[in-house]
Amino acid sequence: YSRACLLRFSGQSSELTANGAFHLSSKIKNTCINKGWKLVGPAPSLVERVAGKSRWQLLVYGPESSQIPIPYGSELWNDLPKGVSLSIDPDPLQL
Repeated sequence: YSRACLLRFSGQSSELTANGAFHLSSKIKNTCINKGWKLVGPAPSLVERVAGKSRWQLLVYGPESSQIPIPYGSELWNDLPKGVSLSIDPDPLQL
């Protein structure tokens, strides 16, 4: 068994949304690796556009007994481009 966390990005501009997802991925990559977690993505969501917004996602997964290695508070949102939103789904039921 393992633990997972799905980070979902959405925004009007596909390019800005992708850039935000890749930037955040590079920001948390070293911390995840050091704590034994793996990153999958970022990649476009299965349904790429909903209500005119582009959607990307990033999955992190690791040991069942460990805490999710992403920063708490507003730190993740501060570095996103304007117009890109982020939602975090710890231990998602659907990917």
